[in-house]
Amino acid sequence: GTLLGLDAESGELVGYGPIPATVAREIASRPTSTWRRMLTDQQGHLVELGERRYPSPGQKRHVQARNPCCMFPHCTRRAWRCDLDHTRPYAWGGKTLVENLGPLCRRHHRVRHHSRWQVTQPWPGVFRWTSPTGRRYEVRPHSYLDGECVTVELDATSENDCPM
Repeated sequence: GTLLGLDAESGELVGYGPIPATVAREIASRPTSTWRRMLTDQQGHLVELGERRYPSPGQKRHVQARNPCCMFPHCTRRAWRCDLDHTRPYAWGGKTLVENLGPLCRRHHRVRHHSRWQVTQPWPGVFRWTSPTGRRYEVRPHSYLDGECVTVELDATSENDCPM
């Protein structure tokens, strides 16, 4: 109720301690503030800490360094121009962790969520795709030795079976 103005209970500023309700409301209203849901039991003990849906700047830098290209097979769009996608969707319980994130250009982000393409991330930075026709591809993390974004076709394909 403090943030909504329903009561005057103090807030708590991490690293500082208790703060007056008016100060808590002012800080919370800033555009740069981060809100997290904290569910407590009747004794006030933390039961669950809400997670962020969007990656932090540090997570974004990590994923872009690990996978500097769109993770869709054969796409070379640079990661800094891509969206960060939850491999296991956030709405389905996917966590906002670097091992569940990967860069997808806007086109392939739409393809991933609005078609029958499927993707898994068996290891951080390794993406295994299955096309609607059953073809399988593996997109591997960037190697700083060869400087390339690598897609391996796991099935024999014809030259006419191009992934999007």
